[in-house]
Amino acid sequence: MLVTLLLSLIPGEATPAARSEKVVLHTEDKFVITGEYHPPRGVAKGTRAPAVLLVHDAGGSRADLEGIAEILAASKVGAFRLDLRGHGESKTVEGKTEPFDWKKADMVGDKPFLKMHRELAAAAEWLRGRPEVDVERMGIVGLGSGGSLALRFASREEAFRAAVLVSLPGLSDRGFDLTEDLKRLDGRSVLLVSDREGSGVAKDLQKFAAQYPDAKPLETRVTKEEGAGAALLKAEKGLDRALAGWIRDRLAPAKKE
Repeated sequence: MLVTLLLSLIPGEATPAARSEKVVLHTEDKFVITGEYHPPRGVAKGTRAPAVLLVHDAGGSRADLEGIAEILAASKVGAFRLDLRGHGESKTVEGKTEPFDWKKADMVGDKPFLKMHRELAAAAEWLRGRPEVDVERMGIVGLGSGGSLALRFASREEAFRAAVLVSLPGLSDRGFDLTEDLKRLDGRSVLLVSDREGSGVAKDLQKFAAQYPDAKPLETRVTKEEGAGAALLKAEKGLDRALAGWIRDRLAPAKKE
């Protein structure tokens, strides 16, 4: 017991588990949402740093984005990954005993993903309360249908200056119209990532965006490996690091108040 206590007092690098903070949020429509925050590391006191929301795909969870969250945090960028309603640990609705089943809701035409902007709004509001976060320099990363949701959310939140969208399923996805959301980005930076099979969607969106002279050209990246969403992040070596670097550079480094 004494040895264990002494070891715990020896200064050293924290374990990965200690580098993140579990967060429980409540959406405006009564869902209890679980997230995990990775604060920016190496940021001087009194300095505000950018922050990025990380959004998983349909059927995924926040666990799919742990790697990129850690890379961002080590790069002096805060990262918040969350479980969308009906996914991971986010299956509770206040006042109800049955867990929420997003697949069942989707099957009956309830379009649950169109309502999940409330999760992102709750997470963004939580981040705005952090003293180390620069609320005017935020970004978002989304996988699959989480990318469609991320694009919709970013298009309506000016503080979100850059977005990385991985393996978008199509121009219309789970009730989203990606072309309409692109119109509202007003020159903000967007990177579309896909494997060869899904590259057509990225090219179509790139052509669409080119019709708007005030918009910043969309950047695209086609991976060498095959896969979609979280599977693509695992298959393509170094992809998570490259995407974290891309969005970090567009949000700019931490700055003094």
